[in-house]
Amino acid sequence: MSRWRRARTAATLFRRRRPAEEVIEGPDPTRVALIAALATLPAVQRRSLVLHYLDFTVSEIADREAVPVNTVKSWLYRRAAVAAQLNPGWDSSRGGAP
Repeated sequence: MSRWRRARTAATLFRRRRPAEEVIEGPDPTRVALIAALATLPAVQRRSLVLHYLDFTVSEIADREAVPVNTVKSWLYRRAAVAAQLNPGWDSSRGGAP
C-alpha cells in the first residue's frame, strides 16, 4: 500500500471517528435517598413539603391545595417521617438534633 493511500485512509478514519461522549455521573446517593423518602408520602403531603421548601407560606400552600391552613400544618409536621428515614438519629422532640 502506498504512503498516499495510507495517509488518505488514516484521514478518512480520523474524520469518521466520533468525539468521545461526555460521561455523566449518576445522581448523588443523598438525592436518591431523598427521592425514596419523599415517595413514601402521599402526593398532597409530598407536594406541600416541596412547596414549603421552596419558601411558600403555609397559607399559600393551603390556598393552592384548597385545604384549611391547619391541614397543611399537620402535613408539614409529618415531615419528621421523611427526616427519620434520611437520618436515623433524627429526633423531632429535640428540634431535629440527633
